[in-house]
Amino acid sequence: MRLEAGLAWSGLRHRPGSWLLLALGVAVAAALPVIAAGLRTEAMVAAVRTSVDALPAPSRAVLAVTSTDLRDQDLSTTDRTVRGGFAGAGLLDVRQALTFRQLSVGGADFTLGAVTGLDSAVRLNSGTLPTTCTPDRCEVLALAAPDGSTPVTIADFAGAEKDLGLVVTGTGTLTDGRPAGTRLISTDVPLLLGTDPAGISDLSSLDLFGRTTSWFGTLDGAAVAAIGASGFDRILAGISQTVGAAQGPLTITWPSDTVLDASARAAASADRFRILGVAAGVLQLGFCVVVAAGLRRRGQLVGRLLTRRGASWRQILLTTSLQPLPAVLVGLLVGAAAGALLTALRGRGIVADPSAAALDAVDATWPTLVWLGVAAIAITVATVRWPDSAVRPTRLVLDCVAVLAVGLTVLVLTGGAAADGTLTTGAVVLLASATGLVTARLWSPLLALVSRLSRAGTGPVREVAVVAARRRPLLPMVTAGFLAAACCSLMFAGADRAGLQQSARDQAAAQVPLDVRITPSAGVSVPLDALDTTGLVAAAPGAVIRPVVSSSVTAFAGTTLASSVPLVGIDPAVLTEMHEFGPVTGSDDAPAELASRITATGLTPGTPVPAGSSTLVLQVAGANDDITVRVWVATTEGRERGIALQRNGDRLSSALDIAGPLTIRAIEISESDAHLMHRQHGVGEGDSDRALATGDLTFTTVRAGGADLGLSWAGWGSDEADVEAGATGMRVHYQVGDNRVVLTPDFVPRTDLTPIPVLTDPATAARAGGSGEFGVTVNGVAIPVRIVGVLPRLPALGTTYLIADRSAATAILDRTAPGTAAVTQVWIGAPADELAAVQAAIDTSGAAAATVAYRSVVLGAIEQDPVAVRSLDLLVLSGVIALLLALIAAAAAVRADLDESAADHHALELDGLTGGRLRLVLLTRSTITLLLGIPLGVLGGVALTAVALHLLVTGAAGGPVVPPLRLVVPAPVVLVVVGSALVGCALTAGVAALTAFRGRLPRAPEMDLR
Repeated sequence: MRLEAGLAWSGLRHRPGSWLLLALGVAVAAALPVIAAGLRTEAMVAAVRTSVDALPAPSRAVLAVTSTDLRDQDLSTTDRTVRGGFAGAGLLDVRQALTFRQLSVGGADFTLGAVTGLDSAVRLNSGTLPTTCTPDRCEVLALAAPDGSTPVTIADFAGAEKDLGLVVTGTGTLTDGRPAGTRLISTDVPLLLGTDPAGISDLSSLDLFGRTTSWFGTLDGAAVAAIGASGFDRILAGISQTVGAAQGPLTITWPSDTVLDASARAAASADRFRILGVAAGVLQLGFCVVVAAGLRRRGQLVGRLLTRRGASWRQILLTTSLQPLPAVLVGLLVGAAAGALLTALRGRGIVADPSAAALDAVDATWPTLVWLGVAAIAITVATVRWPDSAVRPTRLVLDCVAVLAVGLTVLVLTGGAAADGTLTTGAVVLLASATGLVTARLWSPLLALVSRLSRAGTGPVREVAVVAARRRPLLPMVTAGFLAAACCSLMFAGADRAGLQQSARDQAAAQVPLDVRITPSAGVSVPLDALDTTGLVAAAPGAVIRPVVSSSVTAFAGTTLASSVPLVGIDPAVLTEMHEFGPVTGSDDAPAELASRITATGLTPGTPVPAGSSTLVLQVAGANDDITVRVWVATTEGRERGIALQRNGDRLSSALDIAGPLTIRAIEISESDAHLMHRQHGVGEGDSDRALATGDLTFTTVRAGGADLGLSWAGWGSDEADVEAGATGMRVHYQVGDNRVVLTPDFVPRTDLTPIPVLTDPATAARAGGSGEFGVTVNGVAIPVRIVGVLPRLPALGTTYLIADRSAATAILDRTAPGTAAVTQVWIGAPADELAAVQAAIDTSGAAAATVAYRSVVLGAIEQDPVAVRSLDLLVLSGVIALLLALIAAAAAVRADLDESAADHHALELDGLTGGRLRLVLLTRSTITLLLGIPLGVLGGVALTAVALHLLVTGAAGGPVVPPLRLVVPAPVVLVVVGSALVGCALTAGVAALTAFRGRLPRAPEMDLR
């Protein structure tokens, strides 16, 4: 053992450069798994922190509430317990509150309560802040309803002051959104708030009223991330259990679904980070193979020398095994330290203790590091000691490993194995390795081809280069294989990054089809009603506002296929304005073609009512008190409103308080409240039935603001009444039963209706069968529709839908139920330079209280997802390091080739071949290596990306991706990979070759053997 160790040490001292390269390869291989583990921890922390910080301020809170009537010592004990627990959980700005249920006293509806620190929770508008509260008299501040719907004055609560012993000291506005955001208080009624929860609880006039005591605090993303989402949840559960055991039930709510989901998604990516880290490390071991191939000739010579001097094969093997051990150990230590240092540096400002996170990363990966070290030694020994005669077994091993990698990938692709995260990522790793193996395997066929070309008279330099490479193929084989694997890794990183960036754009467009999407919220049920469209267009003239109408209808009514499907009305032009239309919808049809297919024809926009008209008057003969006549009008954006007309003889009229231009959509005849009550009481309290409201009406002129609108009644009709209509008048015989009587223009009898063209989802299209025609029922009226296109998906509208021209959808709904053509969404598109103005206009309107999504914001959130960003960082880091090592390997291979072919070069030099020609021989062999490794590596990277997108359908962030990921191979990425590999390797190999053969005399190879 002592002899073998001495020989090994002598070999290390003789040529330290090669062993330093080996240590470098091992260090990089060891650093990457540690970095991957650190990135995993960092991603989990950042995911939780980001999910908390992304919550709206009013909802970013924890609420602890109890309905137990806590007083005196019980209240003090509970307050200490809750505040102490909240402090341990890192909650900010914790307040105690007491609220009563909504009261109606003295003619005023309000919520009464008290909150600590009231002065910093409100903005004082008039008067002073409350200060005192006794059992007989308590000062409070009057606050407007949080949604701004009900302003207040002190006089509004005069009755409440007298009956409850309250003193309203002033008015203000609640600036702390947490009570409303946590639903502790109602948003649509005014508030009376004091500053002493315990004092207002003792107010004697409220002893018999129910109350809740609560505490609320703001979530701190950094604190939650440091504790961990699950740990934070356990702390809150512990507070609830402690209070519940002593003072009664305490319910604690917080946005757990959002935060825990982000934490679970990040945890689900653990396999991905671990496999990518190990894969990156294994890839870097390919560099160790190149270095070991360069050591092979000297190792073989030393082995033969020791054999002649009586050493056994065991002693030679032990010497060969001990020699790389110091380099591997140094590489492991340096790599682990470098990985830990980088982890600590990256973790600053993200994780609570970067040093501890770095040590945890090393601790989590030490088994991997041990195996990588063992693998590095085994690779070096096997490469050095592998017999020259074992060419066929070597090829067999390469073939078996390549077939195994490809076979496993095919197995997973075809669903023959359970496609869990570890298996699919492992298949991707094996496929990347197979790229290098296949490249190495193709080295001999490529040389055979070049050899045939050389025999055709291409010169002695190429022939000499090819002959030497065929006689000793191991070094150029492994160099080409490692170069291919490095290019594959870098190409995969670049293409995968481009694909995920494109996927982010697709996902953002799926959620926000144009640039802004406004949908209902708890405070806004109809987004269009809250949007100041006039102000928005004035601020952004290039903006387009696209209302989306939606109403549930029954498809295939009366059959086993009957189902409820939303009928969605859109402006056909919106299809051409959607971002990423093809990927988002999955349709192969052009959006302009689909828009033309659903565009409705033959519909008039309705009779216009000029803007600014103050009154609407209809001349109607036959009207009576048994009925109510409503005129349904719509704004230019599609906002519908029913205007009830008051009767004065044959004159039906109403004031108009809508400023913009309107169009008359329908006229409704319904039973008046008085007649309905009389009839229902008569039927319910007597034994005989009562007659339905019936009669005849004759409509003639319609005036708005005193001006005749010139409305033509020709074409008006109804499904529920007999109508005779002409240009100047319309006679209607009605009978109001269970359904209201609706009169609409452009009326077509049911028997003459032509199917309405619609786009639909695949499931609905399959139920419709080959004809594509079926009926939908709207308030008992069957309307035929015809499918003119199938959109596999449209996430913004749900999973099932019937999409029609908005004018056609509105006409269908107005035919039987005007007012149900609700604008459930508003899509807004605008030039990039006007988006800021659009956002400002929305923020200053009532639409700010709706759910507003901006495509650019959604895109940024997806692109900056902590898990996705860090997994891509790891891919890019691995690829760049592999490429850098490939550059070093190209130079090392040239120097090793110079050493390995020293005898050949010496003979050629003695035969008169100049140093320049010999350097050209080295460059020729290096060029052949590059021309094989780089193209195959790029092709392998593209194939690997395609396989990864098919297998890893959850995307880099760990969640399902809709629309699906798609293959993107940008030309710039290909040019960067090919250019950097080709130019870089050519430079390093060229420098190594050009410095060779610079001695004054030829050097015999044996002179260097020790």
